[in-house]
Amino acid sequence: MANIVNIELPDILHNGFGQVFSSFMNLAGEPHLVVFSPENEILKAVLFRADEVPVVVVENLLPLNGARNLIGSAIQKTDLDDDQREELQLPFANGKVLTLAFVDSVLVLTESKFSGQNIFVLPDNASEESINSVISSRAESGLYDLFDPKKPDALIVIVPDDTLRLGDTLNYRAAMDTATGFYSFHWLSQPADSAYFDPTTGNITWIPRREDLGEHEFRFYAEKRLKEQLISDVDDLGDRHRILPVLEEAEQTYVVIVIDTVKPPVIYIPPPYKPYIVSVYTPSKTEGNERFIFDGVPSFDVNINELDIPNNPSTFHIISANLGSIKKDKRVDFSYSLNTDSIAKITLTIDHDLAENVIHASVEPPVDTDTLFLNPTDWRSELHHYPTYRFNGFPESLRLGETENGISLFDRDNERKPKKYAHISISTPLADNRHRLSINMTEIELWTIKVNITIDSTGNKKASTTIIFSGEFDPQNITAEMYTAENMAKRAMELQYKILEFMGVDSAAVAETSILEEKKTFFQRLFSRKTEVVTPAVAPEVEEPVTEPVPPGTEPEN
Repeated sequence: MANIVNIELPDILHNGFGQVFSSFMNLAGEPHLVVFSPENEILKAVLFRADEVPVVVVENLLPLNGARNLIGSAIQKTDLDDDQREELQLPFANGKVLTLAFVDSVLVLTESKFSGQNIFVLPDNASEESINSVISSRAESGLYDLFDPKKPDALIVIVPDDTLRLGDTLNYRAAMDTATGFYSFHWLSQPADSAYFDPTTGNITWIPRREDLGEHEFRFYAEKRLKEQLISDVDDLGDRHRILPVLEEAEQTYVVIVIDTVKPPVIYIPPPYKPYIVSVYTPSKTEGNERFIFDGVPSFDVNINELDIPNNPSTFHIISANLGSIKKDKRVDFSYSLNTDSIAKITLTIDHDLAENVIHASVEPPVDTDTLFLNPTDWRSELHHYPTYRFNGFPESLRLGETENGISLFDRDNERKPKKYAHISISTPLADNRHRLSINMTEIELWTIKVNITIDSTGNKKASTTIIFSGEFDPQNITAEMYTAENMAKRAMELQYKILEFMGVDSAAVAETSILEEKKTFFQRLFSRKTEVVTPAVAPEVEEPVTEPVPPGTEPEN
């Protein structure tokens, strides 16, 4: 039965937007666990000593040097120099392969000798010729040594694949049967008592007993015969010809939990990640008026931070929640504590019906009295995943148009450039995409943000956001965009510079790689796993910073 160990990740891996991978490495006979996450040009890596209580040995930020999109399923362990110290071969989608190793008490990342050989992954649509070519390349490069069954791998058991009650029988198809391509099978770890593999059917069969209550791991190696191929070459005596099988190999693990028939199981399924984010960026309040009250409930977060932009100090307000974890109606309120009864205020309300995918936005008092409907699908059929928009009180000149990454709903076509700006955006999750509505406008003073999540009897959710401010509702542009979780990080970085540009920043200093974690921008953290926010490095004091100027005359889109 496998042991389950909770591992507390250090701060270097607490925040970020990249996938997290892990693998055991045998270092001079001692098991170690390495946990790593690629993010943009950096690989965050932490090495643990795999004791009963895991202990951090070292943590590093390592440059990826142009490697893109780590293929987690193809990561392999090697010991190429046979020194009893394993390393990891990390293949990337752009053909690069990097080697992660522990050398002289530090983790190092170097280019692998396998880089550019394209021998780790077989495409689903690979032809017989390309399969044979890859197999030959693997053999010539020595990569087949990686699959030596005498080298058992350690395993982290995360979630059982199946649940059996006492009296049930496990019949798991582990390989092809002898009539349709079975070639070989062997166990990689000791199976449960009385479990056996039948090569005539390709099934693992097991009937658990009461003493088998708990978790069991079936770990095995199987080969499937695809076809046979004539191989011709020359040895010292002349021509040589052989018929060799073309094989498809797989190292698999199947985890089963056995439960009592009289005691129902306790099963926890983590909620899906469906982020809802309200962002309001405004010029900072005068000293003494910046105190606020947040009346919130789990699982809502609030982050209020300052941007020390020269000549335009600003404050960003972010309220966020994972709608996937909200099961009943919830409401939160943020407000500045100063008494504002005598100040004329404007109320902006944005409701998003997630089931119908309709957004209703209204302004009170209104700028214009007409109700305007904008349906991107009527404009272009390929925009069917966008919501339908209904506007009350907005400028009557709202029109659909194009932007680089989405659509435009309003664009003030004039030469007037306000000295100070504000930005409002609402991000909501949809079935396969995420939607962001952004309003860039002239300076306002924020007083209240209210969020109300309601759920009807069928489980459909509606997110209602109310923003109360003083000043003038004078939008410069209104845009919308759809994006997936995969391109979220790229869009977050682009949006960072768009907003800073709109708020008067002409250039932003970018920290060197070695201190990237310390200077991580607030947009990267905003879309991180914990939605944590820190102040961005608009002008960090670093040695020889790299400056990326914003092109003059560029109009913001978000």
